[in-house]
Amino acid sequence: MTELPRTQALRCFITVAREGTVSRAAAMLKLTQPAVSLQLKALEESTGLQLFNRTPSGFTLTEAGASLLPLAHRAVAAASDFKAMADSLNEAQRGTLRVGTILDPEFTRLGPFVRSLAMSSQRTEVFLRHGVSDDVLAQIGRGELDVGYYVDATPQEHLVHHSFTERTIADGRYQLAPLLSYDYRVIAPIGWRDRVIGKGWAELAELPWLATPPHSGHRRMLDDIFRPLG
Repeated sequence: MTELPRTQALRCFITVAREGTVSRAAAMLKLTQPAVSLQLKALEESTGLQLFNRTPSGFTLTEAGASLLPLAHRAVAAASDFKAMADSLNEAQRGTLRVGTILDPEFTRLGPFVRSLAMSSQRTEVFLRHGVSDDVLAQIGRGELDVGYYVDATPQEHLVHHSFTERTIADGRYQLAPLLSYDYRVIAPIGWRDRVIGKGWAELAELPWLATPPHSGHRRMLDDIFRPLG
């Protein structure tokens, strides 16, 4: 015997031994009768043993077949256990990533990011939770999210795209990697042109403003400007 028999051949051997005919075994295994016969023939050739006595009424085990039958059962069971364990380990390796999202998905390029994870070999399952910038950061700090998007007023000269830097924000330490930068612009009714064009922050701060919620990154950046101005 040069190599171990295939599990399919052992299943055919076990089923024919139990059912007594190739036709009933084929029906049980959802195979054709020639397929089952070929598996038995290959098994007998690989072992060099006659496993069945062929009679007009069906198949009966030879002495060699009867001796090997318990081992065939154990081999098939071991193969099933092997597959079950492999499936379990494979499922355990499926990563999960909890992502805090902000703004518009197109703006943050969320779609390509999620697709890249879904197509990776790690088979990462992504859970999204939408919110505002500071809330996302707080949830990362509490361990409720793994990563998230965050709007920050980092000066342009300090930006190194796709390079992580460690920062202290509020009471926590975080790793930040700039994804993109953009300019803010003040917009106002066209009738306010003379009150806006060429004016400094002290004069602009005197105007009525529409502000985002307190935990928004936009509100935080405006507060950094307005607080020193009282």
